[in-house]
Amino acid sequence: MPRGMTIFVAILLAAVAALATALVVVAGQDGPEPPQPVLSQELLERSVPSLTVQQRQKIADIALNESRVRKLTQRQTAEVADVLVWTKSTGELLGGVVTLALDAPATIEGEWLALNYDGTEESVPPYTSVPFKAKLSNVTSLTVMVD
Repeated sequence: MPRGMTIFVAILLAAVAALATALVVVAGQDGPEPPQPVLSQELLERSVPSLTVQQRQKIADIALNESRVRKLTQRQTAEVADVLVWTKSTGELLGGVVTLALDAPATIEGEWLALNYDGTEESVPPYTSVPFKAKLSNVTSLTVMVD
């Protein structure tokens, strides 16, 4: 083996040995465990708003009866699979996010909305919607944002 290669291999082996020693030392340290973060249900409820049963139902009804959604799902059976809270980064309630599940994969052609969210959240509302026409295949669910 050439001399330069021997030195490189020796340095590489020394680095591996040093790393292995450091890992053993760190793994073998005694002492108290670091404190675990505490996320209580109360803290979670204060930091992320929740929707009441009435709000969830109203949001679901709006999503199911919105004219564009009705046109897109007119040949399918769509049912509400989930209703989640939609907030700004500050936790301020914007509305809800509804997942509509279709009874079978479908090809849907029509006018959809793309949502452009303002990351600064300075505009009111903090998003714009842009309509576009598309034909999508194997659609199994729709996500509807309700404000």
